[in-house]
Amino acid sequence: MRNILARGGVEFIAVVLGITISFWLDNQKEEWNNRKIEINLLESIISDIESIKTYNQQRSEVFELDNAVMDYVSTNWESLNVDSIAIILSTSGYKSSIHNMFFDYREFHPPISSLRMVLNNGSINLINSKKVKSLISRLINTDYGFISKNVDAEIALQIELRNIIMKDNTNNVILPIETTSYSLIDRFNNGEKYINKTKEELKAIQNIDYMRNYLSLKIRQRRMIMTFIFLFNRTLNNLEEEIIKILKV
Repeated sequence: MRNILARGGVEFIAVVLGITISFWLDNQKEEWNNRKIEINLLESIISDIESIKTYNQQRSEVFELDNAVMDYVSTNWESLNVDSIAIILSTSGYKSSIHNMFFDYREFHPPISSLRMVLNNGSINLINSKKVKSLISRLINTDYGFISKNVDAEIALQIELRNIIMKDNTNNVILPIETTSYSLIDRFNNGEKYINKTKEELKAIQNIDYMRNYLSLKIRQRRMIMTFIFLFNRTLNNLEEEIIKILKV
């Protein structure tokens, strides 16, 4: 009888151990799979960060050139060296032109769609690090949100200028805005041909008071944009550093 009980006890313990080990192995497998998924997600985010940094660098260079030219023109409005500034505005292609300064606007669209998706579709819950989650949220909702709002404000400023120009019936506003679809593109690619035209446009703009006011307001707005891009880049770098720490473990 004792042997039967002992054998039964051993068999019971073996069954319990088997079930426990099975659950443990299942849990280990689930943790391993989750870790693998998390690593793949973090590696994907690192790739996205590199693309965003490249875009931001290229865009910041354009913004900085815009800012330098706008500052020069605004500061020297009364005694502007039209010859030298016309060469810059005519030969810098899409990086800087009289159109970008007065008649068009620049947008800011870094490739953050994947990061936004991670935040919105719940994938962020696959990441264990609270700091990484917080940085992603700050990057998309706060830092980029402020950039977007200020870019929109600059666009609104430009639209308001266009409306004023449309209502202005004076002859001095016609020359600066006169163009064709061909020449608009051609002067970006072959600007040397348009240096003299740019000179005449600048001289005409100098005689339009609200153009000066617009430029001053645009400079203020652009500086806000550049400040928030700086903060965006700082958060982006912090996010990259935190993810690299996790991937090295």
